[in-house]
This record gives sequence, structure tokens and C-alpha cells, in this order.
Amino acid sequence: MSIATIELNDVAIRIDSESGTSLSPGYAVVDGDRLLIGEAGLANARLLPRWRNNRFWQSLDTNPLNEATPSIRHHADLVFSHLESLADQIKQQSGLILLVPSDYTGEQLGLLLGITRELGLPVSAMLDEGVAAGLNASLPRAIYVEIYQHRWVMTTMTTGQHIQRTNSQTIGIRGWSSLMDQWAALLANRFIAEHRYDPAHQAASEQQLYDRIPLWLSDPDTPPSLDVGEASRTITISEAEWQSVCSDQIANVTRVITDHIDSTKSSDSIEILLGPQAGSVPGLARSLELIDSANVTALAQDATSALVRSHGETIASLSSDVTHIVQLPISNENSPHTPQASPVTHLLGGYSALRIDSNLDISGVADGKPVSGDSPAFSLVRHGSRTFLDPHKPVSLNGSPTTESTEVAPGDVITLNDCDLLLISDA
Repeated sequence: MSIATIELNDVAIRIDSESGTSLSPGYAVVDGDRLLIGEAGLANARLLPRWRNNRFWQSLDTNPLNEATPSIRHHADLVFSHLESLADQIKQQSGLILLVPSDYTGEQLGLLLGITRELGLPVSAMLDEGVAAGLNASLPRAIYVEIYQHRWVMTTMTTGQHIQRTNSQTIGIRGWSSLMDQWAALLANRFIAEHRYDPAHQAASEQQLYDRIPLWLSDPDTPPSLDVGEASRTITISEAEWQSVCSDQIANVTRVITDHIDSTKSSDSIEILLGPQAGSVPGLARSLELIDSANVTALAQDATSALVRSHGETIASLSSDVTHIVQLPISNENSPHTPQASPVTHLLGGYSALRIDSNLDISGVADGKPVSGDSPAFSLVRHGSRTFLDPHKPVSLNGSPTTESTEVAPGDVITLNDCDLLLISDA
């Protein structure tokens, strides 16, 4: 089965398949009656500044745009056009796994799925991007951090015998786009100071400046240089100056991560996985390495997609109706495994124990005893020797409210309507 992946980071939408890799920035520009999207949009963002948009992936919705056109009514139209421009690279695949940002809402996921179906894309699963990144983890606790055009997203998870998302959080309202503008201002001021030349004075030179920033970031030993007529003008920018632009955003991200680690009240080591874009932010890894008990790993561009594709058939089989996957029942080979506990076999309440076969639906509690039936409050689902709690209504697991599918073990307590139900094993 030939399975491709699309990582939906609007800094650069990434497609990985058997035929190779391609990147397409989440940028749209209108030139008269033409919509320039992806690489063409980014390459003309300064040349054609009247109508440009790089928020459509983050703000995927059907709310009318202030500057709508007959063909571009809302952000969903732009997402449709962007995916349509990439469709030829995808349609020949037998399956497609979407790696979606952890902070996408249910409404956004529904819109995205509808768009892919209208385009005829062979979507097999929508996998949480942070959970997918957890396949790279080497410790039982992990945090995934990535930067997008206008925000950062932090995903926390547990790994090992399976990968389980425990929380996701949007950090700030600034991201890569803001860093690019600040770097451009820093560089323009230096060109003015050293050469009395302002690259922001003309659209063509400003576009050249923005185009080259990623190249200069990736090769800090090469001094920034711009072509001016037949001459080339070079400036000097220190590593500290590149990092100074990022200091506010780095400080905010570091504070949020530190607060989360402190809130867990655990002294065990935790792994911070930096997404490929976050890993390119100067000074971020060094700042996070100063956090007690934190091990920082910067992921390569293709690290997550390669692992997802290697488990492609398993992941596709988890979601027959293409729902949002926030848990992977896949053993993380990088993480030290703990001995497997005895399997959960019964749910005990009062003096009544209900056996869990393939699936047990619990609709309520009567006289302290669990009652099975229609309209369940939660389900207990067996996958081989493992059992998962699937809540449909408000329940608590071991004293903490939960709404996500979670693997359970003997001794865990599910609370429903103020009654405690104990999971036990007869093994």
C-alpha cells in the first residue's frame, strides 16, 4: 500500500511520498484575476502586496473575508485552492495521512475532511501532528513544540507501549511571519548603515531580501548579500543579532513549557521534541536545554513523516470514518518499555462485575452497579491484551476528568455520576 503524508504546517506544507518530497508555503496572493498560491504566492508577496493572505490554514473557516472576491469568499476557499494545486502529487497514492496541528478544532477538521473529499484525495486518517512526532521520542514523557505562521503549538504526551496525547496548547499570536518581518527590518537597517542602501525601498529588492533570509539562517557562516544592479552588497550580522529577534517569542515558549513541567510535579526526565521549523529558530534549543530535567531533540525535516509512513497501514486502519487520531497503539521503539501489566478483564461496581469482551458500553450506574445499554456514557474497548476507555459523556479517570480515548490498566478507577467503578483483572 502506497501511503503519502501531508504535514499541515502553514510555513511550508510538506508532502512525502514514494515519489519524493515537496514543500508549498501557505501563502496566497491575488494578481488581477489570478490567484497565486504556495511557492508562487510567497515569491510575489512583496511584489504584489495589495491582496495577500498567509492566515488561511490557521483560520480555516467559512466566515466571509473583508476583501472577498467572487472566487475567494473565505479561508476555506484558499485551503481548497492550495490543496487543489497539490492534488496531482497525491491522487496516485493509495492512501493519504494528514498530519494536522494539535490545536485544530472539530469544526476545522470537518471542513478539512470535506475539502479533501471534494477534491477526491484518498485520505486514510487525520493524525494529530504532535502524536505523530511522538514516534521519535526516547523518554516516556514528551512535549512537541512547533512554530507556524502566526502562533506556536505545544503538545504533551506519554509514550512507550503506545503514544497518548494528554494536552495541546496554542502559544501566543506571533510566529514565523513575525520573525521574518523582524529579521527583514534588522537586515534592511544594516544595509542602510553600511551601504546607504534600503532594500525595502523597492518591491523587487524587498522580495529578494525576504527570499534569502531562510538561506542565510541555514548557513550563518555566509554573510548576507544582495544583488544591486551589477554589484553585490554584503553586510555582517552576528549570531547574537539573529537570535535577538527571537528573544521575546523564545522567552514566552520557554515559560509555557516550564510552567507545564512544574505543574506535573514530577522529577522524571521529559523530552522536548522540536518540530523542523521550531528547530531552525536561533537560540530556541539552547534556551530549552536550561530547563531542569529536560532533554531537547531537534527533529529532522523528514523524521516524523518517515515514521508515520512506515506505520501507514496500521494508522490508516485505526480510523475507518477518518476521525482525529490523538492516540497511537504503536510501540515506540525508541522509548524504554515497561513490563506489560495484566490485562483488564472486568469492570467492578459494588458487588457486580461486568466482563469486558471486545466492547462494553456503560450507560449509567444503578445502586452502585455499572449498567450496560444504549446511549453509553463511556465504552471499554479491547484491542488484544490492551483496553481503552472511550468517553462519550463527562467521566473521570483516577480523579481527573477526561474526554479522550485512553489506555487503562487494572486498578484504574472510572467515576461516573459520583460513583467509582474499578477496573480489575482475573489473569
